Amino acid sequence: MDHELQLAACADIAALSALLARTSLDPAQVVAGVPECVDGAELARALFAHAPLGEAAAAACVRRAEAVDAHTGRLDWAIRWLQALPAHPQVARALRNARILDRLVGAAGMQPWTLAAANAMGGARVVARVLELAAADLELAPVLEELRGSDGLRAAWNAWWLHNMVGCDLAPAAIELHAAWFDDRVLLATVYAVGAPCVDAARAEAALLAVAGNHGLHSVDRAAHIRMPERLRALISAADWAQPDQWLLSADEASQAVAAGLAQAQALRTLSQHAQLDLDMPAVAQCQDCVPAQQRLLARCLQSPGPETLAWLLELRELQVFGATAADRIRSELLRALLLAGQLDAARALLAASADSAFADPVADTACAAARELLDNADSASRDSAPVRAALQCLDAVPAAAQSAAAQHERLLADAAHLVWTLGAPPGALRIFRAADTRLLPIEIRQIDDPFELLRLVLERYPEAFRRQRVVREIAAALLQLKLGVSVEMSLRDLAVRSPEELFAVALMLEAAVRLPDAEAARGFVLQLSAARAVAAPLMAAAELQRAARMLGHGPRDVGERALDT
Repeated sequence: MDHELQLAACADIAALSALLARTSLDPAQVVAGVPECVDGAELARALFAHAPLGEAAAAACVRRAEAVDAHTGRLDWAIRWLQALPAHPQVARALRNARILDRLVGAAGMQPWTLAAANAMGGARVVARVLELAAADLELAPVLEELRGSDGLRAAWNAWWLHNMVGCDLAPAAIELHAAWFDDRVLLATVYAVGAPCVDAARAEAALLAVAGNHGLHSVDRAAHIRMPERLRALISAADWAQPDQWLLSADEASQAVAAGLAQAQALRTLSQHAQLDLDMPAVAQCQDCVPAQQRLLARCLQSPGPETLAWLLELRELQVFGATAADRIRSELLRALLLAGQLDAARALLAASADSAFADPVADTACAAARELLDNADSASRDSAPVRAALQCLDAVPAAAQSAAAQHERLLADAAHLVWTLGAPPGALRIFRAADTRLLPIEIRQIDDPFELLRLVLERYPEAFRRQRVVREIAAALLQLKLGVSVEMSLRDLAVRSPEELFAVALMLEAAVRLPDAEAARGFVLQLSAARAVAAPLMAAAELQRAARMLGHGPRDVGERALDT
């Protein structure tokens, strides 16, 4: 008790030195009992100039620093005291925390915790709390320098960034200033973590170049053909970021990963600039290994094609985004997209520029496929409707398609559909009729193979069409040409029945007249059929032979074919 009173009475280092000369006090006891007003640096020299710092004394020294902070708020005094002490792990941790708190005070004008609270947190918690404050206030960025320079905090630093890097506004500055303190796995997670991935090409490049710098790669081979190492691709796909040892890269792996990543970042920039697609680095990386993903992305890129589209699509192919898609396939898909979009001049320019290049499909097939898609999606059968007009323009824009059988088929379909559409126009008003009549669309005409079933459907959808017999006969001729390739000349002048095809057409109109009903029109059709006995007789005979064959159990197909020949 006497010694404690004597220590408490020492108001300066001279009094303390006199006391130490008369007694042999334990350094820990001295540190605990000397008033805080005694200069710390002089006290350290007096006690530890020639003696090591033991555990008990180190703990007492740390408690003194905590007391100085708690009672006076002078972190600078606590730091001065700790700096003057001999090296010891407890002292080093306390000095690190004191410096961090002092940086917080200088950067943001606040001290969120006391030194005692910081020492009780442990290194990982200190890192997390400081980085949370820094992420919320960029003025705290200088504090990161103190964290980075402290031994033993690297693992805690990387653990925090691994969970908070993506989307953190502080991340780009932190990578730029402290790249060497980031593990490769954290930098790669910044680029490829699925769930909150990197959508900024510049940010991805900064992280990848930091990986290169960590491995001493001052120049990186940016050759687009270099691929991500298989081991890393598997880790990235599995999103397995938790095991640091798995992410230890060799110099060769780092070089390949950086080169592949820089190519992907350039692809991301190209896609954002030209296709206005909101993609991210994982999506771009996935395309390099997945053919369906490449096909889906190509379809998105071709939603708004233009004259410059081929150039940047081929650039993306060189960057391995479309690495599994042949250049001629890209040209064919682009030609089809240009035709569908009505970019006929651009389509012609593509054909002219690619005269020496191969297309995956013959250009005639591509043009016909585009015309077919336009017709199948038309909301009107009128030749003047935008889709039908665009379909016919597709066929005209590609010279190779002009005379092909497929193109002729599409034109016949458009003609037949237009004829059907005219049935909806009031008599004498066809020139001014522009209604979007949807009673029978081109796709429905395409899907039914039997021309007379089609004609029956036409008469059902347009119940009064039989009153325009000449138009119905023209439609029948067009459907026969479209479906069977049979050219039939209809008797449009005198409306006589001179062929089996006309006979069937009149019979279907008779059904329609009876169904309405219109007795007068039905009587006229009966008279036409009665006058066509010479045409009907062979058909009736064939029908009787087929009926007899079915009754006798013979194959109706062979007998029927012979009867029709007869």
